Amino acid sequence: MSSGSDYQSDSSYDYQRNTLSFLEDQEWPGTVLVSLLQDLEDTLHPNTQGPASAAIDTTHLTRQSFARPYRVWTEFYWILALGREWRRLYTDTVLLRCLKLLKEKSSIGKSENAQSNDEWERAIRLLDQAIILAGAPGEGRLELTLSCISFIQRWYLPLVIDISTPHRVLSQQPTLSLGTDLVPTITPPPSLSAFPARAQRPFVLPGFASSWPATTNWKSKSYLVSCAGRGRIVPVERGGDYRTDDWSVELVPWSDFLDKIGWGEEVDDTEQLYLAQHSLFTQFPKLRADIQVPDYVYAEPESHPCTLGDCFIPGNGIFTWI
Repeated sequence: MSSGSDYQSDSSYDYQRNTLSFLEDQEWPGTVLVSLLQDLEDTLHPNTQGPASAAIDTTHLTRQSFARPYRVWTEFYWILALGREWRRLYTDTVLLRCLKLLKEKSSIGKSENAQSNDEWERAIRLLDQAIILAGAPGEGRLELTLSCISFIQRWYLPLVIDISTPHRVLSQQPTLSLGTDLVPTITPPPSLSAFPARAQRPFVLPGFASSWPATTNWKSKSYLVSCAGRGRIVPVERGGDYRTDDWSVELVPWSDFLDKIGWGEEVDDTEQLYLAQHSLFTQFPKLRADIQVPDYVYAEPESHPCTLGDCFIPGNGIFTWI
């Protein structure tokens, strides 16, 4: 997986501030494609400095992504382990191909596109890989990647919820194992000024997050799928111990992952699946709106930047940390 620092430093994406008005503009892919190519042709642009210093012909590689895109993605996959500039280059290659595909298809009637769902799902998978594997580093790259996904879903892969399927929600809270030492419970919650002194040791604030929309919205698998849209993938760890031979990490469709961990249903304990260490809030910004960051994180002026994380586990469990 890519480092979370890319998201923090290059690509903080605020879903609520993103207007999404571009989704109704079918000329958007062509306009953005021209702008992206102009950036990559300019060797003085901030987004071309890394590859230029690495002595790679950026223009040649981006042109190859038009002619033989799948060859580029296969043969240059190893670059992801070489550094941030190479991961940015991988991201741009994916963006160029997907924008070109959107531009080509924008003039084709909807009936002709009906047979190309597999092609659009592959495009979304590649865009997700740019986020998951490469980190979508570079100025505006995360926003552009998410915008491409939204555009494809809006015009070519709308989400259809099967209303004939019974709507299931979690019937009860998962049972979590407790540590050997008791953690003190504080009621009522401490004031903002008293929090720093308390924060040196763990404690429990009962019901503190009960007002978060996530506590109700995330009980529904349909809601979680709708926040992501069709065709999305996530990194999943398979197996209980990374030191064993049967442990692995793979990219799995989001809806399939929720099915396999028994979201809203009885859990099959024969297989252990976990969401890998990954910024799900970055990949699915709508979920971020369901979390209310407490004022406590700003109690100390010189504290580290606020970072959100989450983990979906078997047994209908979610861990969210701030």
